[in-house]
Amino acid sequence: MTPERGGRRPRDDTYRAKALADPRVRSWWQSQRLGSHITADVNLRQLWAFLIEAKLDPHQLVALAKDEPEKLQEIIVEYADQLVNRGRLASYIAKTFVGVKSWLRFNGVEFHRFPKLKVLQGQSLSKERTPTPAELHRLLGVLDPRGRMIALLMAHAGLRPGVLGSMDGTDGLTLGDLPELTLKGEPAFKRIPFLIVVAGTHSKNRLDYVTFGTQELAEAVLAYLADRQSRGEKLTPASPLVNLSAFASANYNHARVKSDFITTTVITRGLRNAIAKVLPKGVEWRPYVLRAYCSTQLWAAGNHGKIDRDAREAILGHDLGVSGRYNLSKRLHPEMVEELRAAYARCEGYLSTVPTRDDAQGA
Repeated sequence: MTPERGGRRPRDDTYRAKALADPRVRSWWQSQRLGSHITADVNLRQLWAFLIEAKLDPHQLVALAKDEPEKLQEIIVEYADQLVNRGRLASYIAKTFVGVKSWLRFNGVEFHRFPKLKVLQGQSLSKERTPTPAELHRLLGVLDPRGRMIALLMAHAGLRPGVLGSMDGTDGLTLGDLPELTLKGEPAFKRIPFLIVVAGTHSKNRLDYVTFGTQELAEAVLAYLADRQSRGEKLTPASPLVNLSAFASANYNHARVKSDFITTTVITRGLRNAIAKVLPKGVEWRPYVLRAYCSTQLWAAGNHGKIDRDAREAILGHDLGVSGRYNLSKRLHPEMVEELRAAYARCEGYLSTVPTRDDAQGA
């Protein structure tokens, strides 16, 4: 099947069904999903974007790579030149070729005639810095209850958007992943900082880990759950922590399997819209800067002796292996979980955008 002409980046609700209608393309996509759903979807989008520009179908691309490599090289160079003229960075252009390379390798073709690009590390982030607590507070002020909770889950617990809702909207954190949250009557937390359990199926490195939430995050979670209850929702441990309610229409366009979980795309889109309202002049922020805020503030706390490197990395879901105190490849002993909780509690004043109990006590 030939992609539609038009030279525009394919959107999730238009190109995927057409691409996957081809049995060979679907087999390639499914083989990648065995390793990572995200990688499979990104590579499919990259491949289809190139095919649209090149006016080729997937099988014509393979045939050119085999029989007329010089001609395909010319097409690829022209494609890269078009992206440069649109202001795309070399790092972006290089990534667009990953899906093309993967598709060719799947079909037994090793093609090495891609243009050499001068990729400058960090160029796309040159105007990005982490927000200050005051700037984060302003961002929280323009978000609805769900958005505030999402932002704080990233900024205080260090969660990635994909942990809260998968790319295809079929999975994500549930209320049961907050084991210290009680749902009988009015929701409440038994302890603060409260525990968040991230299963390996949700984490980037496929390892289970734990992180925690501040008092400010706890209040945001409870406010959001109260809002859901007021709308008649019955909350159970299996309920998504972030449900799709407010963005149901947009979410369903991106989700291949209809469920109550929100998609990663919808999460990041909502954050981008809010960020645009409070963005300081001369600064660029992506939604992921909220997780960077957590990392930066924990690092600052570490400089003041509040938390050590091993604990900080474990809370962010980074595995230090057998050399680290908290080896995520094995289930953490309850005593180690409490060590992490105590370390995290000492950092609350660095993470929070409002005065904490320690602040009030002059700690």
